[in-house]
Amino acid sequence: MAEQQLSAIFYVNICEPVVAGVTEKGPCADHPDAVAVSVNYQTCQPWGLLQNEQPWKGINGNVGAGIETTYAGPSDGLCAQGRVTRIQIKCEETITAPTFLDTVTVGPDHCEVTFLFRSKTGCGTPVGDAGASGSDAGNTGAGGSSPTAPSSSPGHKPASSPTQQGNAHSGSSNDPDTGSMSVFLTLLLVGTFLYCVIGIFLNMRNEGREGLEAVPHIDFWRALPALVVHAAAITFSWVKGLLGFGAEGGYHSFSPTSARSGNVNGAADYSMPPPPSSGGAAVSPTSESQVPITGQPRGPSGEYTVI
Repeated sequence: MAEQQLSAIFYVNICEPVVAGVTEKGPCADHPDAVAVSVNYQTCQPWGLLQNEQPWKGINGNVGAGIETTYAGPSDGLCAQGRVTRIQIKCEETITAPTFLDTVTVGPDHCEVTFLFRSKTGCGTPVGDAGASGSDAGNTGAGGSSPTAPSSSPGHKPASSPTQQGNAHSGSSNDPDTGSMSVFLTLLLVGTFLYCVIGIFLNMRNEGREGLEAVPHIDFWRALPALVVHAAAITFSWVKGLLGFGAEGGYHSFSPTSARSGNVNGAADYSMPPPPSSGGAAVSPTSESQVPITGQPRGPSGEYTVI
């Protein structure tokens, strides 16, 4: 839209830089991100710059009332705080195409300009409603240009719907961990099924087994509960030992040296009674070679396991 005011022509657009021919060439070529400029002869003054990183910054509005967008412009010698452009879109349900009201207000310090429109777009839509159409939600181009969807604006980041936000936090099938677990469980079930079917078939055909005896590795599956209980008991005993409660029983090992000194694994007052001789009388060991040790050596350290 172009509007002449104070011997200058204002060009303004919403959510996008002003129309081609104003900022791409001519006096405003140095301001390609300006959404509002004023041209006075060969002088171009940017009034509002597009917030590419935060295009929604400066947008305020109430459903059913209207929307106001504020664009901050650069500062200069006349406007130390920077120039400001405000675009107000008043709610008019019957007007589907944005209509410009012949109203341009320039602030008393000539550093602020306000443009007023009427459109159904300014009415807004409550969060969660699906009443806003893509064409009505478009931006109003300057000079009567075609509306442009907000998604085509540079740097525009559309707000996600509540449904999309819910999907982002829910455990969907797109989760890599969930997908890997599903594949693992599927392979496990299929493998177990094939193992049972093929094993039973081979046992019945090759070995003539029937009933439960045809189940592959039936002896292992029958012993499995007892093995699990035994493993749990060993683990429980080991944990008790770690916690200092002690565990009864166990296995002990000793070496010939520790047997002579009366220590097994550091325990004192341990001695081996001499075995009886062939005649029945006890024989006292007089040398290291006379200490009888039963069992097999289990390593180069010379330790033997008591049997």
